[in-house]
Amino acid sequence: MIEDAVTEYYRIMKPGAYAVHIIDLRDHLHVRGDHQVEGDWLEALRFPEWLHNAQISNRRGYINRLRARGWKSVFESAGFRCEQWRLRHEQLPAGFDVRQLDKSFHSADEDFSVSWIDALLQKPATI
Repeated sequence: MIEDAVTEYYRIMKPGAYAVHIIDLRDHLHVRGDHQVEGDWLEALRFPEWLHNAQISNRRGYINRLRARGWKSVFESAGFRCEQWRLRHEQLPAGFDVRQLDKSFHSADEDFSVSWIDALLQKPATI
C-alpha cells in the first residue's frame, strides 16, 4: 500500500530533509508521451476497486486512483509538512459526468481536473 511506502521513506529520511514528488493522476493507459492523452484519462475511476484490481492484476504497470486530496492526506499522516503543493489541471474528458465514476469517487469537493501534483515535502527538523 502507498501509505506503508510513504511511512517507510519518512522513517528513513533525516530530520529536516526534503522530498520532491511529481505525481501523475491520469489513467496511464490513456497517456501518450508526457503530456498528450487520448480518450478518457479518468477511466480508471469508473470501476469499483475489486473490478479495477482484476483488470490490472496481470499488468506490470500501476494506475493511480488516489486523487490529490488523498495524496496530501497520506503525506501529512506520515508526518510530512507540505512546503509547496502545486496542482496542474487538464481539460476534463469529453462528456465527463461524475455520476459515471464509481460511487467511492463521488465527492462534491473533489476537483477531477487535477491531472498532476508537484509536491515539495519536508520531514520536520524536530520531531
